[in-house]
Amino acid sequence: MAIATLTGATIGILIAIFCLKSFYTLWWWPKMIEKKLKKEGIHGRPYQFLFGNLKEMTRMSREAKKTPLVNHDIVPWVNPFILHLSKTYERLFVMWAGPTPRITVTDPKLIKEVVNRHNEFQKPQANAFIDMFVTGLASYNGQKWDHHRKILNPAFHIEKIKRLYPAFCECCDEMINRWEELVSK
Repeated sequence: MAIATLTGATIGILIAIFCLKSFYTLWWWPKMIEKKLKKEGIHGRPYQFLFGNLKEMTRMSREAKKTPLVNHDIVPWVNPFILHLSKTYERLFVMWAGPTPRITVTDPKLIKEVVNRHNEFQKPQANAFIDMFVTGLASYNGQKWDHHRKILNPAFHIEKIKRLYPAFCECCDEMINRWEELVSK
Protein backbone atom coordinates (compact mmCIF):
# COMPACT_ATOMS: atom_id res chain seq x y z
CA MET A 1 0.00 0.00 0.00
CA ALA A 2 2.81 2.41 0.92
CA ILE A 3 4.69 1.63 -2.29
CA ALA A 4 1.60 2.33 -4.40
CA THR A 5 1.05 5.63 -2.59
CA LEU A 6 4.71 6.60 -2.98
CA THR A 7 4.65 5.67 -6.67
CA GLY A 8 1.43 7.62 -7.22
CA ALA A 9 2.84 10.66 -5.40
CA THR A 10 6.08 10.49 -7.41
CA ILE A 11 4.19 10.25 -10.70
CA GLY A 12 1.92 13.12 -9.61
CA ILE A 13 4.92 15.30 -8.74
CA LEU A 14 6.63 14.48 -12.06
CA ILE A 15 3.44 15.32 -13.99
CA ALA A 16 3.09 18.60 -12.04
CA ILE A 17 6.74 19.52 -12.77
CA PHE A 18 6.25 18.68 -16.47
CA CYS A 19 3.06 20.79 -16.63
CA LEU A 20 4.68 23.76 -14.86
CA LYS A 21 7.79 23.60 -17.05
CA SER A 22 5.62 23.36 -20.18
CA PHE A 23 3.50 26.32 -19.04
CA TYR A 24 6.63 28.36 -18.33
CA THR A 25 8.32 27.45 -21.63
CA LEU A 26 5.28 27.67 -23.91
CA TRP A 27 3.40 30.61 -22.38
CA TRP A 28 5.01 32.53 -19.51
CA TRP A 29 8.50 33.00 -20.97
CA PRO A 30 7.35 34.07 -24.49
CA LYS A 31 4.84 36.55 -23.01
CA MET A 32 7.52 37.93 -20.69
CA ILE A 33 9.94 38.36 -23.62
CA GLU A 34 7.19 39.95 -25.73
CA LYS A 35 6.51 42.48 -22.97
CA LYS A 36 10.22 43.33 -22.63
CA LEU A 37 10.63 43.72 -26.39
CA LYS A 38 7.65 46.09 -26.58
CA LYS A 39 9.14 48.12 -23.74
CA GLU A 40 12.35 48.40 -25.81
CA GLY A 41 10.35 49.55 -28.86
CA ILE A 42 10.51 46.29 -30.81
CA HIS A 43 7.02 45.48 -32.03
CA GLY A 44 5.58 42.67 -34.09
CA ARG A 45 2.79 40.14 -34.24
CA PRO A 46 1.76 38.95 -30.76
CA TYR A 47 2.84 35.51 -29.57
CA GLN A 48 0.30 32.74 -30.20
CA PHE A 49 0.41 29.70 -27.91
CA LEU A 50 2.66 26.83 -29.01
CA PHE A 51 3.07 27.75 -32.70
CA GLY A 52 3.93 31.45 -32.48
CA ASN A 53 3.35 33.00 -35.90
CA LEU A 54 3.93 29.78 -37.84
CA LYS A 55 0.24 29.27 -38.66
CA GLU A 56 -0.09 32.81 -40.03
CA MET A 57 3.19 32.43 -41.91
CA THR A 58 2.01 29.19 -43.51
CA ARG A 59 -1.38 30.65 -44.43
CA MET A 60 0.19 33.70 -46.10
CA SER A 61 2.69 31.52 -47.93
CA ARG A 62 -0.08 29.26 -49.28
CA GLU A 63 -2.06 32.29 -50.47
CA ALA A 64 1.02 33.74 -52.18
CA LYS A 65 1.75 30.47 -53.98
CA LYS A 66 -1.76 30.56 -55.50
CA THR A 67 -0.88 33.70 -57.45
CA PRO A 68 1.43 33.33 -60.44
CA LEU A 69 4.92 34.82 -60.33
CA VAL A 70 4.70 37.41 -63.12
CA ASN A 71 7.89 39.40 -62.62
CA HIS A 72 11.29 39.17 -60.95
CA ASP A 73 10.04 40.51 -57.61
CA ILE A 74 10.04 37.17 -55.78
CA VAL A 75 9.91 38.38 -52.17
CA PRO A 76 6.07 38.54 -52.00
CA TRP A 77 5.99 35.02 -53.38
CA VAL A 78 8.83 33.48 -51.34
CA ASN A 79 8.28 35.08 -47.92
CA PRO A 80 5.10 37.16 -47.79
CA PHE A 81 4.94 37.14 -43.99
CA ILE A 82 8.27 38.90 -43.51
CA LEU A 83 7.40 41.33 -46.31
CA HIS A 84 4.11 42.13 -44.55
CA LEU A 85 5.88 42.67 -41.22
CA SER A 86 8.60 44.82 -42.78
CA LYS A 87 5.96 47.07 -44.36
CA THR A 88 3.99 47.25 -41.11
CA TYR A 89 6.82 47.72 -38.60
CA GLU A 90 9.51 49.01 -40.98
CA ARG A 91 13.07 48.79 -39.62
CA LEU A 92 12.90 46.38 -36.69
CA PHE A 93 10.33 43.76 -35.70
CA VAL A 94 9.84 40.47 -33.90
CA MET A 95 8.15 37.32 -35.13
CA TRP A 96 7.66 34.04 -33.31
CA ALA A 97 8.89 30.62 -34.48
CA GLY A 98 7.02 28.59 -31.90
CA PRO A 99 7.95 29.97 -28.47
CA THR A 100 11.22 31.42 -29.82
CA PRO A 101 11.35 35.11 -30.78
CA ARG A 102 13.12 36.05 -34.02
CA ILE A 103 14.11 39.69 -34.33
CA THR A 104 14.47 40.92 -37.91
CA VAL A 105 16.44 44.07 -38.73
CA THR A 106 15.82 45.81 -42.07
CA ASP A 107 17.46 49.19 -41.42
CA PRO A 108 20.96 49.28 -43.00
CA LYS A 109 22.44 51.33 -40.13
CA LEU A 110 21.15 48.86 -37.55
CA ILE A 111 22.39 45.92 -39.63
CA LYS A 112 25.85 47.48 -39.73
CA GLU A 113 25.76 47.95 -35.95
CA VAL A 114 24.75 44.31 -35.41
CA VAL A 115 27.51 43.05 -37.70
CA ASN A 116 30.16 45.30 -36.16
CA ARG A 117 29.19 44.42 -32.59
CA HIS A 118 28.98 40.67 -33.18
CA ASN A 119 29.99 39.77 -29.61
CA GLU A 120 26.91 41.52 -28.20
CA PHE A 121 24.40 39.86 -30.54
CA GLN A 122 24.35 36.09 -30.30
CA LYS A 123 23.17 33.84 -33.09
CA PRO A 124 20.40 31.39 -32.23
CA GLN A 125 21.57 28.00 -31.02
CA ALA A 126 21.52 25.44 -33.80
CA ASN A 127 20.54 21.84 -33.37
CA ALA A 128 23.50 19.82 -31.99
CA PHE A 129 23.04 17.24 -34.76
CA ILE A 130 23.29 19.96 -37.42
CA ASP A 131 26.36 21.46 -35.72
CA MET A 132 28.22 18.19 -36.34
CA PHE A 133 27.84 18.54 -40.11
CA VAL A 134 27.58 22.28 -40.76
CA THR A 135 30.69 24.32 -40.09
CA GLY A 136 31.77 27.68 -41.33
CA LEU A 137 31.59 31.38 -40.68
CA ALA A 138 27.80 31.39 -40.42
CA SER A 139 27.83 28.88 -37.56
CA TYR A 140 30.80 30.24 -35.61
CA ASN A 141 30.64 32.62 -32.64
CA GLY A 142 33.09 34.72 -30.65
CA GLN A 143 36.83 34.38 -31.20
CA LYS A 144 36.46 31.52 -33.67
CA TRP A 145 34.17 33.70 -35.84
CA ASP A 146 36.58 36.66 -35.52
CA HIS A 147 39.58 34.52 -36.52
CA HIS A 148 37.86 33.04 -39.60
CA ARG A 149 36.48 36.42 -40.64
CA LYS A 150 40.02 37.87 -40.61
CA ILE A 151 41.17 34.97 -42.80
CA LEU A 152 38.35 35.45 -45.33
CA ASN A 153 38.22 39.26 -45.43
CA PRO A 154 41.17 39.78 -47.83
CA ALA A 155 39.52 37.52 -50.42
CA PHE A 156 36.60 39.95 -50.66
CA HIS A 157 38.65 43.12 -51.14
CA ILE A 158 37.25 45.24 -53.98
CA GLU A 159 40.38 44.90 -56.12
CA LYS A 160 40.24 41.10 -55.97
CA ILE A 161 36.54 41.12 -56.81
CA LYS A 162 37.23 43.39 -59.82
CA ARG A 163 39.70 40.81 -61.16
CA LEU A 164 36.96 38.16 -61.01
CA TYR A 165 34.50 40.27 -63.02
CA PRO A 166 35.44 38.80 -66.44
CA ALA A 167 34.96 35.27 -65.08
CA PHE A 168 31.56 36.25 -63.64
CA CYS A 169 30.51 37.69 -67.01
CA GLU A 170 31.68 34.60 -68.88
CA CYS A 171 29.76 32.29 -66.55
CA CYS A 172 26.62 34.41 -66.80
CA ASP A 173 26.84 34.57 -70.61
CA GLU A 174 27.25 30.79 -70.75
CA MET A 175 24.26 30.27 -68.47
CA ILE A 176 22.09 32.69 -70.48
CA ASN A 177 23.05 30.90 -73.71
CA ARG A 178 22.00 27.56 -72.20
CA TRP A 179 18.70 29.04 -71.07
CA GLU A 180 18.08 30.48 -74.54
CA GLU A 181 18.76 27.04 -76.04
CA LEU A 182 16.28 25.45 -73.62
CA VAL A 183 13.63 28.06 -74.40
CA SER A 184 14.05 27.66 -78.17
CA LYS A 185 13.52 23.86 -78.00
